[in-house]
Amino acid sequence: GQSPDFTCTGEILGEAGILDFGLSVSAGIIQKAGFYGDFFGIRPAEEVSALLEGAAYDRPALEQALEGIDISDYFFKLTKEQFVDSLLNAV
Repeated sequence: GQSPDFTCTGEILGEAGILDFGLSVSAGIIQKAGFYGDFFGIRPAEEVSALLEGAAYDRPALEQALEGIDISDYFFKLTKEQFVDSLLNAV
Protein backbone atom coordinates (compact mmCIF):
# COMPACT_ATOMS: atom_id res chain seq x y z
CA GLY A 1 0.00 0.00 0.00
CA GLN A 2 0.85 3.65 -0.07
CA SER A 3 2.61 5.35 2.83
CA PRO A 4 0.31 7.58 4.88
CA ASP A 5 1.03 11.31 5.14
CA PHE A 6 2.60 12.35 8.43
CA THR A 7 4.62 14.97 10.23
CA CYS A 8 7.32 14.20 12.75
CA THR A 9 9.60 16.15 15.03
CA GLY A 10 12.79 15.34 16.81
CA GLU A 11 15.67 16.73 18.76
CA ILE A 12 19.37 16.05 18.58
CA LEU A 13 21.44 16.94 21.63
CA GLY A 14 24.94 17.58 20.35
CA GLU A 15 28.17 18.94 21.71
CA ALA A 16 27.50 22.28 20.06
CA GLY A 17 23.87 22.72 21.06
CA ILE A 18 20.36 21.47 20.51
CA LEU A 19 19.01 20.85 17.02
CA ASP A 20 15.23 20.60 16.74
CA PHE A 21 13.72 19.51 13.47
CA GLY A 22 10.39 18.90 11.81
CA LEU A 23 9.54 16.93 8.70
CA SER A 24 6.35 16.78 6.66
CA VAL A 25 6.10 13.59 4.60
CA SER A 26 3.51 12.77 1.93
CA ALA A 27 3.39 9.49 -0.01
CA GLY A 28 6.80 8.61 1.46
CA ILE A 29 8.43 11.83 0.15
CA ILE A 30 9.72 14.67 2.34
CA GLN A 31 7.70 17.74 1.41
CA LYS A 32 9.11 20.13 4.01
CA ALA A 33 12.10 19.98 6.35
CA GLY A 34 12.92 22.58 8.98
CA PHE A 35 15.78 22.86 11.46
CA TYR A 36 15.86 25.12 14.51
CA GLY A 37 17.87 25.52 17.68
CA ASP A 38 21.07 26.82 19.19
CA PHE A 39 23.44 24.64 17.15
CA PHE A 40 26.41 26.21 15.45
CA GLY A 41 27.38 25.76 11.83
CA ILE A 42 29.23 27.70 9.17
CA ARG A 43 26.59 27.11 6.48
CA PRO A 44 22.84 27.84 6.60
CA ALA A 45 20.54 24.99 7.65
CA GLU A 46 18.15 25.95 4.86
CA GLU A 47 20.57 24.35 2.40
CA VAL A 48 20.07 20.99 4.13
CA SER A 49 16.29 21.50 4.04
CA ALA A 50 16.48 22.08 0.28
CA LEU A 51 18.51 18.88 -0.22
CA LEU A 52 16.04 16.76 1.77
CA GLU A 53 12.82 18.14 0.31
CA GLY A 54 11.77 15.81 -2.51
CA ALA A 55 13.77 12.86 -1.16
CA ALA A 56 12.13 9.63 -0.04
CA TYR A 57 11.91 9.15 3.71
CA ASP A 58 14.25 6.18 3.91
CA ARG A 59 17.94 5.67 4.68
CA PRO A 60 19.25 5.17 1.11
CA ALA A 61 17.43 8.24 -0.23
CA LEU A 62 18.47 10.45 2.71
CA GLU A 63 22.09 9.37 2.40
CA GLN A 64 22.00 10.03 -1.34
CA ALA A 65 20.42 13.47 -0.83
CA LEU A 66 23.21 14.40 1.59
CA GLU A 67 26.00 12.90 -0.51
CA GLY A 68 28.79 15.35 -1.18
CA ILE A 69 28.18 17.60 1.83
CA ASP A 70 29.81 17.65 5.24
CA ILE A 71 26.88 17.76 7.66
CA SER A 72 29.13 19.23 10.37
CA ASP A 73 29.40 22.39 8.23
CA TYR A 74 25.72 22.91 9.07
CA PHE A 75 25.43 21.28 12.49
CA PHE A 76 28.78 21.40 14.28
CA LYS A 77 30.25 18.09 15.52
CA LEU A 78 27.38 16.03 14.12
CA THR A 79 28.07 13.09 11.82
CA LYS A 80 25.96 12.28 8.78
CA GLU A 81 25.11 8.91 10.34
CA GLN A 82 23.88 10.55 13.58
CA PHE A 83 21.84 13.02 11.54
CA VAL A 84 20.15 10.41 9.32
CA ASP A 85 19.52 8.12 12.32
CA SER A 86 17.80 10.98 14.14
CA LEU A 87 15.62 11.86 11.14
CA LEU A 88 14.51 8.24 10.80
CA ASN A 89 13.82 7.85 14.53
CA ALA A 90 11.69 10.99 14.79
CA VAL A 91 8.15 10.72 16.15
